[in-house]
Amino acid sequence: MRILHTNMHVGGWGGQANRILVVCKGLRDRGYDVIVAAPKNATLVERAREAGLEVFDDWYLPKKFSFKRFFLDLVAILKLMKDRKIKLVHTHGSQDGWVASIAAKLIGGIKVLRTRHNIFPVKTHIFNKLLYRFLTDKLIAISFAVFDVYKKNGVLGKKLENVEVIYDALDLDKYSNCEIDRKEVEDTVGDLDRNFVIVNIGRLAKEKAQDFLVEAIASLKGFLKVRAVILGEGPLYDKLKELVLERGIGDKVIFGGLRKNVASFLKYSDIFVFTSLSEGLGTSLIEAGYFGLPVVAFKVGGIPEVVVDGKSGLLVECGDVTDLANNIRKLLFLPRIRRRMGMNGRKRAIERFNPDQLVEGNIRVYNSIINR
Repeated sequence: MRILHTNMHVGGWGGQANRILVVCKGLRDRGYDVIVAAPKNATLVERAREAGLEVFDDWYLPKKFSFKRFFLDLVAILKLMKDRKIKLVHTHGSQDGWVASIAAKLIGGIKVLRTRHNIFPVKTHIFNKLLYRFLTDKLIAISFAVFDVYKKNGVLGKKLENVEVIYDALDLDKYSNCEIDRKEVEDTVGDLDRNFVIVNIGRLAKEKAQDFLVEAIASLKGFLKVRAVILGEGPLYDKLKELVLERGIGDKVIFGGLRKNVASFLKYSDIFVFTSLSEGLGTSLIEAGYFGLPVVAFKVGGIPEVVVDGKSGLLVECGDVTDLANNIRKLLFLPRIRRRMGMNGRKRAIERFNPDQLVEGNIRVYNSIINR
């Protein structure tokens, strides 16, 4: 079976791209013929090539709709599907979902599957009903929180019964091949034996809300040893940097940029703090658990499906900076609890979010729609 995975994102790296890469490598290793399609210069394209996967990047999928660009992208993907005799297309976003789904139906005989990665509201207008009910054969949700979005709004109609929930997974290949470098971390945050290190990984964007972490650290600035490193890049960098300077904590909050290898920071940090306001599941939380880091996070979306409150981390009400700071302080003073939560998080990450369950889950869904 020849399978085409499509994605619309260009820059940065997040759970969506990570999941696509894990699935495609797993399918390839099980003998499936897989192609990854993403816009030119996408990070996914680069990493898929590095993994030895076949890549298609001769389309653009701009966020701002253009009839001309849509037509050109449609023609490009139609040609790929015909030339490579695609049997199933697995879409992961809005722009790629529309283009690839229409192309599949124009050709005929190609099944269309969509994975929904976020919990943003889905509008119930006629076009979305067309996309989900008629152009898409089946839907995967990455968490029950994502599934609940569809339960509440009714856009799927009778197809709600066919939604499968399949959790994200760790990319174990990434960790088995990476180099753990203590010096890289110390060059960023200082002496690890003298500092208490908090790490946050995510795109610097409104929905990731790292400003709440900055405010929490500001309330802890009396603790001289606390250092928070924020790894990622995005449109809010300048505003976050300005906020750090306004709060007088430039020595405590460090912006580490986008790192290809985050394992060193996960290995040598003490707590993972996640301030996302909207999260389908949270791949970085799974990674933190794998490295034995206790988590402090907002109780939103699919996060409680990853972090068990009181066992592998501490969850607080969304936007509560005081409680966020208090829970960081609690773990700062209680190393035994940190270690216990870290061990629980690692066990949960390995058992519940492993690549086999993700890949085999996808194969099960593929077979269910191909054999209809």
